[in-house]
Amino acid sequence: MLNGRPLDAEAVETILAARGPDGRGVVCDEHGWFLHRRLSIIDPSDESAQPFLGAPHGATALYNGELYNYRELRRELNDLRTNGDTEVFSRLLADSDVSSIRGMYAGVCSTVDEVHLTRDRFGIKPLYVADIRGSITVASQVRCFPKLTGCSNINPDAVASVLRFGSVVGTTMFEDVAEFQPGSTATYRHGKKIAERRLPLPHGGELASALRNSVRRHLVADVPVAVLLSGGLDSAVVGKLAAEEGNEITAVTLSPGGEVDESDRARRTARHYGLNHVVKPVDLAGVGAVLDEFFDAMDQPSIDGLNTFLVSRALRDSGFKVALSGLGADELFGGYSSFRRVHATHAVRWLPRSVLSTVVGRSGGNPTKRDRWLDARRSLAELAAITREVFAPEEVDRLCGSSFEPEPVETGIDDAVIDSEVRRYMTPMLLRDADAFSMAASVELRVPFLDDEVVGAAIKRSSWSRAVRGKSAIAASLRDDYLRTVSREHKTGFRLPFDDWLKGDLRVRLDQALESGSPLSQFVDVAEARALTEQGPWSRRWVLVVVNEWISRHV
Repeated sequence: MLNGRPLDAEAVETILAARGPDGRGVVCDEHGWFLHRRLSIIDPSDESAQPFLGAPHGATALYNGELYNYRELRRELNDLRTNGDTEVFSRLLADSDVSSIRGMYAGVCSTVDEVHLTRDRFGIKPLYVADIRGSITVASQVRCFPKLTGCSNINPDAVASVLRFGSVVGTTMFEDVAEFQPGSTATYRHGKKIAERRLPLPHGGELASALRNSVRRHLVADVPVAVLLSGGLDSAVVGKLAAEEGNEITAVTLSPGGEVDESDRARRTARHYGLNHVVKPVDLAGVGAVLDEFFDAMDQPSIDGLNTFLVSRALRDSGFKVALSGLGADELFGGYSSFRRVHATHAVRWLPRSVLSTVVGRSGGNPTKRDRWLDARRSLAELAAITREVFAPEEVDRLCGSSFEPEPVETGIDDAVIDSEVRRYMTPMLLRDADAFSMAASVELRVPFLDDEVVGAAIKRSSWSRAVRGKSAIAASLRDDYLRTVSREHKTGFRLPFDDWLKGDLRVRLDQALESGSPLSQFVDVAEARALTEQGPWSRRWVLVVVNEWISRHV
């Protein structure tokens, strides 16, 4: 796509089409080949169409995402000829300084001699890079690269990563394709990186004002914006603050029925804050019928994401292409019970195993994981990593001959547990899946809890405070009695019955994955996999289905 390498535009557009149904642009100039599909949300006029030509230094620019403070940034720039955020982005990136941006973004700005790349702090928007014989190729989806570079060799380390963590961490599914690191801006000249800078960690402020400011910014759009509303605290906070801005806000809730249905709680929240409310039923018994579409949309293997896939279709069918999500609150504010378990275990790590066993409890029902937790010399970071493991490293080695340990990525966060959650779970699974599956429905998910101001307020709290108070601090900061009540309630969450499915309708997919000669069998010892998955949590069986389906469809 860059530096003169031709591309199969038609094949790549087929992959990217749902990401941008509102417009397309293909440019071939002295800088390279550029292809863009547009989802028009801010300034839908043709003036902001991409590829954007006429950036500083005669550059050509492409970008995905939103600059929520683009109006403020416009006042600091001169001679702008458009009304949107694309030109603002191109100006800032051409000068390799995106530190003033508040938003989610990933993009490229190319001149004859240099290529500038950048990505937001947590990788809300994806960006991947391949350097083939000095020619830099950039794309927003990994699945594009076989069409762009001809390289389709599966990366064995990526397979090992999926088996261990349930997603691809620190690498990609294709050899010679790298994930551009979140929070980075880099300059390439003649195919070589000559400069790189990281975003500084944001400073903490007052949490309530940070949340209000963030939601206000995330509502910036030239189209209607919805709120994803569950029965829990995170989405209730977003709904409350969106309603306070005086806009007519619609909340959208999935209703699967049964024990996991939180639509009654969501209705209560919508009524309390005066939100319009759309409840979309979903037939869990019939989800198997959409799994082929789900796997087709999966950019890299992940054991998560089906819930995002379903809710994104509900948003699209309700007429929305932008929605605010509560993603990120659990990771930054210690909302998971694992935060408390990690700190409790670490605090008594020198006690006898019998005492540790009482603290650890069942630890997910996985005997191997339990034994690893009971190793008395685990650090906080190691304990946090274990909570996200599907197979232990020694099991992964038995399955595919590699125990792959991802290289640490600098987040700047000094809390070991949050740092682990961000690097091993939020960015490579939750955010990647949120982008892939929402964009597959031509919907943009926005995440106000990951705004810099909110992040700064979250990380200034002590690690122990997060472990003890969890997300109750959010409700307390907003001084809202209703939110305090919600924060004390047990949240069931939108859990999908994978265990039942894998014993029923999905059993045939598992059996196919474990067959000799299956796509999975090229990289995994399927006989060993059968032995390791006879017992234990459903995730150990589901991950094998996911890898098999992904390889069969995308290689």
